[in-house]
Amino acid sequence: MHARITAAAVCATALLSAVPAGASTVSLGPQKAARGKVTTPTGTARAILGKARTSAAVTQVRVLVSAPARARSLSVGIYADRSGHPGRRLTVGRTTAVKPGWRLVTVPQVQLVAGHRYWVAVLTRGGALRSRAAKASCRSERSASRHLTALPATWRSGASSSRCMLAAGAVAPDGAPGAGDTSAAAPAPTVAPAAPAAGGAAPGASSPGLSTPPPPTASLPPVATLGAPSAAALASAKSAPFIRYGRSYPGGADTSDGWGGGASMVLATASYAGDTSADARLLAHIRDLVAGGNEPVANGGYPAQHERWVEGMLVLARRTPRVWNQLSESDRRKVDLVMTGALVGSAFTTSDSNPYVKSGGQQVTLDGDTDVNRDWNPNYREGMIGMMVVGAGYFGGGVAAQSVLDNYDAASFLSQLKSAGLTNQAATFSWKASNPSSAAPSAATVQAAVRGYRYKGLRLDQDMALARNLTENTYNAKVACGLNNGAGISTSGGPAGVIVSGCSGLANKGATGELQELDGVDGGGVRSSALYGYDGFRTNQNNAIVMLATGLWQNGTEADAVRARLKIGVPDLWYKLSKGYRGYASGSLQYIPDAPSEGVLRDDNANFSFPYSRTLWDQVLRPALGL
Repeated sequence: MHARITAAAVCATALLSAVPAGASTVSLGPQKAARGKVTTPTGTARAILGKARTSAAVTQVRVLVSAPARARSLSVGIYADRSGHPGRRLTVGRTTAVKPGWRLVTVPQVQLVAGHRYWVAVLTRGGALRSRAAKASCRSERSASRHLTALPATWRSGASSSRCMLAAGAVAPDGAPGAGDTSAAAPAPTVAPAAPAAGGAAPGASSPGLSTPPPPTASLPPVATLGAPSAAALASAKSAPFIRYGRSYPGGADTSDGWGGGASMVLATASYAGDTSADARLLAHIRDLVAGGNEPVANGGYPAQHERWVEGMLVLARRTPRVWNQLSESDRRKVDLVMTGALVGSAFTTSDSNPYVKSGGQQVTLDGDTDVNRDWNPNYREGMIGMMVVGAGYFGGGVAAQSVLDNYDAASFLSQLKSAGLTNQAATFSWKASNPSSAAPSAATVQAAVRGYRYKGLRLDQDMALARNLTENTYNAKVACGLNNGAGISTSGGPAGVIVSGCSGLANKGATGELQELDGVDGGGVRSSALYGYDGFRTNQNNAIVMLATGLWQNGTEADAVRARLKIGVPDLWYKLSKGYRGYASGSLQYIPDAPSEGVLRDDNANFSFPYSRTLWDQVLRPALGL
């Protein structure tokens, strides 16, 4: 199969490598170099327009880097054309091997269609990128933002130009010309320049990635630069017990660590950031998780928040190819089943098509638990609805995740779970059949509810809208020292629902952004709980890390709204935890294990993995968000 496409980045030479064996070499864009060079500053993306003359399945993009090579990472994306501008992003890849010469970047496979116009864009981080200028004129465009951390799912146009970088390059049949840090490509079709013309991408699309999920054993490339967790936190995570799941654990969270958690995400973020010392323990954790009987129950309810510790780990591991490819094919397929089950479980409990939601009656999980509602407090919502974003990250984007749901076959999936020995999820997905008198939904009911998924009208490819919806709900209170204007509620243990000390030093009083759980309600009336607030914060944080690592996070209005709430709410939480916060929940003083005084949660309590959460915020998420 031969394709001809003009698609290259203004700042570098791009080359697409097609899947079919025996294809010819590829040359892209203008073929003759001018004397000058094109420099692209860090945080700015540039793109060139091209046209596919025949269809091809693209898996790689090659980029020419000129000296001096100051950039630390390079992201390359392919976009559909929308009325002569880049539109929806179709695929993206990233490399940290930004040295002079040809760099080969692997991207998730995307099918390019003959006659359609596409754009290839390049974004650099950590320094400017230089490449040779091209003699020939072509249509190029700069991103509107000069502070991108990842290539946006939907392009926002900046200045356009007819001056481009040199887009000439060829891959020999053996992939010899400088493959960078990825495997050599199969030779690909030739590509030539094309004139700009109007085209069309589906309006309103916002999620990057694939239209169908990748093969269950395939790795996906990292697409963001994230900081590594602290050395102390990583050392602790390496020796921490593995978190496990199952209905035999007490407390309703179906996990061995309902209070703490976090070691798995510390390991995964360290490996993602390039620390190979974390790889062995991370791999051991994944293998333990999918050994059978340790995997998340995935009922789509309250336990979902606690399951995020390993779901986030699995997403990051898949986005770290050197780790993912060390897993056996069998283990990778089990991971895929685990993530499918988690996606389906939360899709059912949060779907607009859920019959219990539509009727306004008692909502239930897949295993018949009635302690659930998709509109309850953030410690439910961040786990249940957040899984939809995390699932999109794992499967290659919202459209691909929706494809998983639309093609979900209950009988086939249950058969695969049983064959894989994943007994926790097998029990969940056969609950109604095994317990006919249970309130659990039938397999057919679940299957129907997840197809054509919407949450309050939002699609799975509207990732940033989902993230904003979640975050603005989780951080929707006004900053205060506690309930009743800081007086709290009188209890036998002292005023509850209030900071223990340091009210005079509390910043941002009256500003919107405090965690809802510090000024919320539950079945007992008013509630003010730093513990439940901390739970919502941790799950929201894991969701955001996954979005960044998978390219779902896109700067713009939605991202700005999320940042605004986190900028207020997270420092407020840490301040209150440093001073101590006496919680009030379910109509009484809240129980806190090993509290310095009754009901008080403080950030030195060893039960709650504060060092893990703190490093994930301070070293990983906060710098990536520019906060």
